[in-house]
Amino acid sequence: MHKAKEITLLRAFVIFFLGLVSGIQLALYWYDFYDDGIADYKSLLIGIGMGILSIGFILFSFRSTTRESRQ
Repeated sequence: MHKAKEITLLRAFVIFFLGLVSGIQLALYWYDFYDDGIADYKSLLIGIGMGILSIGFILFSFRSTTRESRQ
């Protein structure tokens, strides 16, 4: 069985902050795209990259580091 890590206030704040920043970056890309039809694809790639890094942090931060043997 795996023992899950506890959710601390700092971990929850970091996850919230990463999601917020990624969402803002993607929202800026979509705003530029729909405002005048000209949007920089680097902005989209940065937003997607930030989202992937956020998901990676979430998965890594909740991965168990201790394993209990089955008996």
